[in-house]
Amino acid sequence: MGGGPHGGAADEAVAQRGAGTGAGGAAGAEPARLAVVAVVPGQGLADIFRSLGCGAVVAGGQTMNPSAEEVASAADGTGAAEVIVLPNNSNVVLACRQAAQLTSVRLHIVPTRTVPQGIAAVLAFQPDKPAADNVRRMEEAMAAVRSGSVTYAVRDGSFDGVPFRQGDVLGLAEDEIVAAGQDRAQVLVDVVGALLYQEAEIVTLYYGADVDEERAAADAARLEAAFPGVDVEVHPGGQAHYFYIVSVE
Repeated sequence: MGGGPHGGAADEAVAQRGAGTGAGGAAGAEPARLAVVAVVPGQGLADIFRSLGCGAVVAGGQTMNPSAEEVASAADGTGAAEVIVLPNNSNVVLACRQAAQLTSVRLHIVPTRTVPQGIAAVLAFQPDKPAADNVRRMEEAMAAVRSGSVTYAVRDGSFDGVPFRQGDVLGLAEDEIVAAGQDRAQVLVDVVGALLYQEAEIVTLYYGADVDEERAAADAARLEAAFPGVDVEVHPGGQAHYFYIVSVE
């Protein structure tokens, strides 16, 4: 199991960008021409996005959509003339598009639907390149990631004809229910199994506010046993409602 997000690639990206390259740079430095704003559902995830060069983060997600005003304010706060916005949730895309009408900053929306897509996109960001080039690179990067999650059912329902009850654990792969039950670790294994493809090398788990570090490590070990040869990374995400957000690359 590894440490920094996405292992060496992210660590190298952070080292290359250095401190203060996200919003306005070091004190007294000229503001960045181009910055990134990301909408994220947890403090741990916010820290990750900042470490990878985001100029600002906005709290938001599946059940706590930010307003267009909040997104516009975050863009203004970067001090950049142009800002690339990562919604990281399909429910947030509209607010991000509306924010463009509320700021003099030129906004470019890269329509990331998940946190893993957003992280892949920000890893591809090159602040010294034109916005159009970055949008293309970031959209290509987000398309290369498969995303899943482990959450809980808010109402009774069924999956493949098998009923589940409110409070049961649900596993989603690319927004489709692929597992349900009461064994959280087994549901996680089923989600990763649904997401894996032949060339996949890294599974990254971002554990939520309702999962402690020890439990996350145990569940990661179970994944490594189930899928030998796949590197499993674990990071605190701090998100509500989702036990795990899962990335497969």
